[in-house]
Amino acid sequence: MRVWQPVLHSGCGRSGYGPFILTTQLPAKILAQAFSLYAQDAWKISSRLTLTYGLRWELNPAPGARGSTQLASWTNINNPAATALAPSGTPVWSTRHGNVAPRLGIAYKLTQKGDLVLRSGAGIFYDLGVGESAQLASEFRKSAINIQNVSLPIGDLGPFILTPSNQPPYPFFVDGFSPNLKLPRSYQWNAALEKSFGGNQVLSVTYVGQTGRDLLRTEILPSPNANFTGALL
Repeated sequence: MRVWQPVLHSGCGRSGYGPFILTTQLPAKILAQAFSLYAQDAWKISSRLTLTYGLRWELNPAPGARGSTQLASWTNINNPAATALAPSGTPVWSTRHGNVAPRLGIAYKLTQKGDLVLRSGAGIFYDLGVGESAQLASEFRKSAINIQNVSLPIGDLGPFILTPSNQPPYPFFVDGFSPNLKLPRSYQWNAALEKSFGGNQVLSVTYVGQTGRDLLRTEILPSPNANFTGALL
């Protein structure tokens, strides 16, 4: 529980009238899991050409609540007027099973003695993004804020302590995820020209490129409908 000291609006002494803010915060526990499988092989096609290839598979199910913790799942997020709390037990987002990330690398010796080599590679890389999901346990049914003007001093805080609830109206800020969340991913590629001098010196010039898709971002829906006292993030 956090209490913000009110600012007195009084001419003297310790009594008066002022704004009072009290936040009740309950502990929360969540479990975030991620699973990966990876296989790689190299094929020396000739004395000058080598091919390296691999395949990675990522599984990132939605975090699960533990103990008395409840995580909010939302429906109709694309229609703010109809946005509502999903039935209890609904996953925060739907698990996708097709997160496959291939990798490919090529090394080719441009000269017979192998002192000049061209290397190139490309691949898909997924970002699990589970760190942001911890925010789900910080607001919904875990916090309650009471803001009002009161007469001071306050002898008993009991009447001002609110019990967190999953019934509307919801708190000032509520975190949520799109039910159709896709894992953030990036496409990366590179090309390098490598020249060796003697046995210990190498000069390499490399080009590296990357582009991202479905990157995580925060969208704010201010007071989507009458069930919200603030914004859905």
